[in-house]
Amino acid sequence: MDDAAVDTDAAAIRLAVLDAYAALPATGKPQAGEWSVLAGIALRSASDALEVVALGTGTKCLTAKAIAAERSGGCLHDGHAEVCARRAFLRYLLAQLRLHAGGDAARSVLEPRPGGGYALKAGYSVHFYSSQP
Repeated sequence: MDDAAVDTDAAAIRLAVLDAYAALPATGKPQAGEWSVLAGIALRSASDALEVVALGTGTKCLTAKAIAAERSGGCLHDGHAEVCARRAFLRYLLAQLRLHAGGDAARSVLEPRPGGGYALKAGYSVHFYSSQP
């Protein structure tokens, strides 16, 4: 893939993630004068279609003191966008595994690997985007 194709592909992934975020309701998004980091994970299918399967925003971690005070397990310790997007992607992958368990493997993007485990079906690829390096 040449540099121009890579740039075009990166731009398409960026736009897909930004469009998915823009389509969400305003609740919880930064207001005027505020900002946050956005991270997203997109899945490219064998037909070259892009689907954003995970989004995350945020820039904070809890302090050690706040983590120690939180004993119920109800707090997210790392609220960085990349971590939140990764967590959302893991939930997506678990849902894909549930499709297999429920007998609906044809709709899943995963397939069993010889020797155990699962992998993306042929022709699929995963792409990560972050609004800040």
